[in-house]
Amino acid sequence: MNFSITPENQRSAFPVKHFNNPIFDTKVFDMAGRMMHGYDGGYWEYVTTDRAAFLRLAGDENKVHVLENPFSGEHVKMDATASGMVLTSYALVREIESGKDLREAHYALNDALQDYLEKIDRWDVWMLMMD
Repeated sequence: MNFSITPENQRSAFPVKHFNNPIFDTKVFDMAGRMMHGYDGGYWEYVTTDRAAFLRLAGDENKVHVLENPFSGEHVKMDATASGMVLTSYALVREIESGKDLREAHYALNDALQDYLEKIDRWDVWMLMMD
């Protein structure tokens, strides 16, 4: 799976292009504040794959982030890419629940997340956070 980081001069168009909302990134930041232990802001990369888009906290890609499943209370450790995909997926669900038509973006991201988790042998993340 290849990831492309959106160049600085195209960042302002990213939320509208992929999520039809100019402030969608703030929805992901809000989810990080709710679910990511120790989150206190930071610079986010706007990332695309061949079929999906998501936000990822920039920095060391191998840094371990701990996310809490808001339904089960389960704490799950994962890398920056997986945590960004999970947080973006949860933000998409909140938008869908509020009436936004983002199902295609959500399905595409979840498919990409499944592929990524299989590649890094972390299917447990899906089972604990998404299932």
